[in-house]
Amino acid sequence: MPSYAKRGIVMKYAIYKLYFSTGVHIGVDSLTDGEYVINSDTIFSALCHEALKLGASQKLEKLVALAKDNLILLSDGLPFIKNELYLPKPLKPATIEEEGNSIQKKAFKKLKYIPVSKIHTYMKGKLNPEYEGEIFKALGKYTLRTQAWVRGTDEAKPYSVGLYKFSEGNGIYICIAYTRDEDLHFVDRLIHSLSYTGIGGKRSAGLGKFTYEVTEPPKELLKSLNEESAKTYMTLSICLPHEDEIEAALVGAYYLLNKRSGFVSSLTYSDTSLKKKDFYAFKSGSCFTKKFNGDIYDLSYKGNHPVYRYAKAMFMGVE
Repeated sequence: MPSYAKRGIVMKYAIYKLYFSTGVHIGVDSLTDGEYVINSDTIFSALCHEALKLGASQKLEKLVALAKDNLILLSDGLPFIKNELYLPKPLKPATIEEEGNSIQKKAFKKLKYIPVSKIHTYMKGKLNPEYEGEIFKALGKYTLRTQAWVRGTDEAKPYSVGLYKFSEGNGIYICIAYTRDEDLHFVDRLIHSLSYTGIGGKRSAGLGKFTYEVTEPPKELLKSLNEESAKTYMTLSICLPHEDEIEAALVGAYYLLNKRSGFVSSLTYSDTSLKKKDFYAFKSGSCFTKKFNGDIYDLSYKGNHPVYRYAKAMFMGVE
């Protein structure tokens, strides 16, 4: 499976900035979770549902084919504050100048996201982690909403839902790689439809709705996305190499695995609610010495149709 870079395909990039008009529920382990980033496989699944709504199976098959052929790639939904985009903190350790400074080490460890404009400064260990940590607090805030569950004539039972509310002008962005304008227009229609449906959990309660704007990537990000001679590449998406890529990918790699699970949300998949197969993939921020493609995996089991898990890689050079 050749890399899109090796095939000579020149990728173009668009930044989709999502501004949430409501709180968003992004769960990890429980209903009270309130994360502020969305994994690329969740975004892709949401787009698959919109494709089915807009054009039955033909549009879904087109979306899956575009991703499989590396003609459309998605990053995770990552935070932005006003005009500053943020990237996952690379899992390859930075070179910290003051090795004996325990306060600085702790501050570096607490950082989860780094401004695009300072990613190379971070890798050189010259970032001020305390200052960046304070700036990032402006992103938004986590809160709990109490709702009532009612079934038939039973007494209402309260339960809590974790929400993240972005401060005005802040939100998450998706970096989309594409080769043909018509393919981006196709995905844009799906995102437009998704903006009314909402993304994340508890959409039936009005959560996860957004407006969006499309911009070009900052020059420093575009340069890193197009880098072909870096010593280290960081993934901006949750991903898993194809079986014939895995051995080479692990050489000199720094990574964490993310367990992905959950129930199939399709009403036509089965008569009863069924769980997806557990799936382990590299978290965004994982670092590798060589690029790989990843794949779209079918996690269906005893159901009526495929259940796709997006695990394609979007890389940028960080060193």
